[in-house]
Amino acid sequence: KAIFEIRDDVKLKDHSTIQYTLSTAKNPENIRFTTDGTEPNPNSEKYLRPLSITKSQQIKSAYFENGERKSPINSKEFFFSKATGKPITLVSEPAEAYSVGGAKSLVDGLMGSIKNHGKSWLGFSGKDCIATIDLLKNENISNIKLNTLDRQGSWIHLPSEIIIYISQDQKTFKTIKTISQQEIQKSNGQVDIQFEKQNARYVKVEIKNAGIIPAGKDGAGHGAWLFVDEIRIF
Repeated sequence: KAIFEIRDDVKLKDHSTIQYTLSTAKNPENIRFTTDGTEPNPNSEKYLRPLSITKSQQIKSAYFENGERKSPINSKEFFFSKATGKPITLVSEPAEAYSVGGAKSLVDGLMGSIKNHGKSWLGFSGKDCIATIDLLKNENISNIKLNTLDRQGSWIHLPSEIIIYISQDQKTFKTIKTISQQEIQKSNGQVDIQFEKQNARYVKVEIKNAGIIPAGKDGAGHGAWLFVDEIRIF
């Protein structure tokens, strides 16, 4: 089935659209897809050109010949927020081995797999992740979600603290929320930060590295790894 297998590619087309491309070693016009989470069948919509994704949705695709599905079903779920596709900068770059997609991978609408931290996650060795997102206009916001990993056997620890700042001019930032290590641990790394409604154009998210790994833990005495993915702003 490998020759029929669907390959996909995701690119940020502009500041509000993701371009999703499907391909196969065989005739790409035999690819059928759905956008409502149901499994594709021979009568599903035919893939003719890259898809423009502008909202949260799940896309499933498969290759068909003579009414028979020849490939496994390929599934990709997109999560949109006010941060999706927006310009983003980092104070410190991630480690080269864990930098696929760079800063943009934090706002590309895709969640990193919990099972595979080597893909779609940014990894910082002994460093904080400090990201500033330009929403391009003033927005009312009251909720930020982000994912971090806890894989202590691989020296990956949850953050020690998360601080949220906002600004209108990218020069003067105001702290609006601080999340403690205890709160992060309760969330199992799937951090959901809620606060009173604020109006801002720039949002800075400071995710602090756990620091030196304590005695009794794998990697004791060395700097912890911090893994972060997908910052969503609502």
